[in-house]
Amino acid sequence: MPIASPDSSIAAQRRRPQTEFARWAKFHPACRLAAFNREPALNDYMAKRGLRLAGVDYLEHDFEAGTPCSETHLVWVLLSGRLECDVGEGFRPMKAGNVAFCPATRPHWLRLVSPKASGVWLHFFPGAKWARLAAVAPGVYPNLPFGHLRGLIETYLIDSSPQDAAAIGAKIHALELILFSVEQALDQIIGAKRHAFRLKLNALENRIQSELKADWTVAALAAAMNMSPSYLHKATLRHLGVKPMGLVTRLRMNHAMSRLLQTNMTLADIAEEVGFASPFAFSAAFKREAGRSPSQFRASGYGAGTRAGARESE
Repeated sequence: MPIASPDSSIAAQRRRPQTEFARWAKFHPACRLAAFNREPALNDYMAKRGLRLAGVDYLEHDFEAGTPCSETHLVWVLLSGRLECDVGEGFRPMKAGNVAFCPATRPHWLRLVSPKASGVWLHFFPGAKWARLAAVAPGVYPNLPFGHLRGLIETYLIDSSPQDAAAIGAKIHALELILFSVEQALDQIIGAKRHAFRLKLNALENRIQSELKADWTVAALAAAMNMSPSYLHKATLRHLGVKPMGLVTRLRMNHAMSRLLQTNMTLADIAEEVGFASPFAFSAAFKREAGRSPSQFRASGYGAGTRAGARESE
């Protein structure tokens, strides 16, 4: 594909790069590329599954391909050999068993490092069907469930037999298994990401509990999590069911409930301990959260059935 000459106009410099399909920068004649969808039946199947193109590369001697702004989500599974992959942060090593995830509108480049290499590549249309690909951080991931693919490809996909119904059916079956592996990989990556994020939320909760008297704000909470206030707002709603300051209030009220039931501390002392300027402000906040005043809660002798208790158990 020819590369257009640069446009020096100010408007062209300011606009976002035009998305494009991947192109070859270096391609040795010994390299072999086999696309899966050379038959109409495969084309129809792949379109329904959200695939624009898929295939297998057998690379030798010299190879480099990519785009500065991809119009598709690319998943590249390295089966043998070594490559280097750049998704906008410089070239990183990629060895057999690694998978490169390159979301649409991002750059991606792959180049051959070892004398030979082979791999499966899939270009997915952006859209709701594969929206999870857009949520994956671009980069190279190890230890994902693609180890079985090499034998599968050699058995079903790279052959010289006539493309009769049986052969096409075998290729569709193989593609289904590959797509299933992509789904499993996304589950693994996103699941690990959620687990890591939940650990960060746990750490934030522990910090709030140790500093209940602090003058917490959304900005301070976001800084503690090293994220933007808007992202923290979405994250606490999704994972905890409350807004950021709602989390602070919940932890303050839970501590206050413990003090009310287990000590004879005055309301003024409890209010100060959990970060309220006055007993009146504390009592009003407590009633909104627990459904009764602090004095009524203490007189009941237990917290079962309160809104705060119910939230804490979720």
